[in-house]
Amino acid sequence: MNEKNMENLNPQKKKKGVLIGCSIGILVLLVVCVVGFFIWNSSHLKPKTVFTTAIKNVYERSKNDTDLLKKGLMGSQLSISTDLKSDEKDVNSLLEILNKMNITMDVKVNAQDKRMQLKLNSTYNQKDLLNAKLNLVKNTFYIDLDSLYDKTLSTPAEAESFFELFSKGNDLTTVIESIYKALEASLKDEYFTQEKETLTIQGKEVKTNKSTLLLNEENAKKILKSITEELNNDTCLSALANLTTTDKEEIKASLEEYISEIEEIEIEDPISISIYSYGIKNEFAGIVIKDSVDSFSILKTEENTYTYKINVEDTNYTGTITYQENKDTVDCSITIDIEGIRGTITLKTKTYNQIQMDEIDFSNTISIEELSESDQMTILENVQKQDGLMELIEGIQALTNASM
Repeated sequence: MNEKNMENLNPQKKKKGVLIGCSIGILVLLVVCVVGFFIWNSSHLKPKTVFTTAIKNVYERSKNDTDLLKKGLMGSQLSISTDLKSDEKDVNSLLEILNKMNITMDVKVNAQDKRMQLKLNSTYNQKDLLNAKLNLVKNTFYIDLDSLYDKTLSTPAEAESFFELFSKGNDLTTVIESIYKALEASLKDEYFTQEKETLTIQGKEVKTNKSTLLLNEENAKKILKSITEELNNDTCLSALANLTTTDKEEIKASLEEYISEIEEIEIEDPISISIYSYGIKNEFAGIVIKDSVDSFSILKTEENTYTYKINVEDTNYTGTITYQENKDTVDCSITIDIEGIRGTITLKTKTYNQIQMDEIDFSNTISIEELSESDQMTILENVQKQDGLMELIEGIQALTNASM
């Protein structure tokens, strides 16, 4: 066996070669990853990319809702409460009444079955105010007044157009997607600028990337023309025609007429839209929209907390927005200080991914037209037993008497 073959059989040299090869491979891979990261990150930090990513995020979030709408389904819940005050006595008395109210509305739609359900639950001073359930089935309303009346009221309704609208989920999805693509395609790198700006977030000075879209007359005309031309296609036109029950050729003619009139648009005061982002994940830090006179800004100050400022004709409105978002729910608290009214408005929303409605007891229904005087007196007597409702009426009467 020659020396070369002996060398090939030497386990120490063979192991050393493998280690060197692996080390070189890992080093190359590491360099590629690092270079790739910085290429991706610098691209991601381009001002245009910041905007298109934000637009894409909004579009992607809307797809969950439109997926349900494609099936003619929709469901959500909204709860609202307030804690507001005013230095003006009469206004503060009205706000005290409002502060005692808590309202929750729950709506579900199934266009395929031609059903809609609206639930209203409300309290005043933590006592029942008005609880009711409204069901729309085909062309009839069924109204359940909870403890006010032991039967379900019914009355005719013209609801075909309502359910027809919700049955056009595919068309709505097409239009939303067309607008998203048209807006994304209309934005060019030359419309944007970028600079560094320091914001205070969670008590620390943070360097952010301020990416700005300038809407001067030239840029705005190009963007509007691009968007309109992108929307002027057969797929989008057909969807718009179905949604609006308008002839497709009429919509096409309107778009083409608008395109021809874009050059006549005059923008004397350019508008700038700035998005602030920070960190390697390019987290959203705020947005500012302004011209030479008015401005609107939302800037991050704490985790899930933003300060907003609205300046209109030298009048400033300021406050904070705090929100907590989970999979299907959003809790939002907004502080305000507007025209002497200050305090907090709390909103809670929930989106339903599955639409299930309560059963209706059709055997226990009565037409509103058939209500007797005795039935009406029963409802009125039960209204007077609603402690929350009576306290509300008394509060309104006291406020009215005080202002006379």
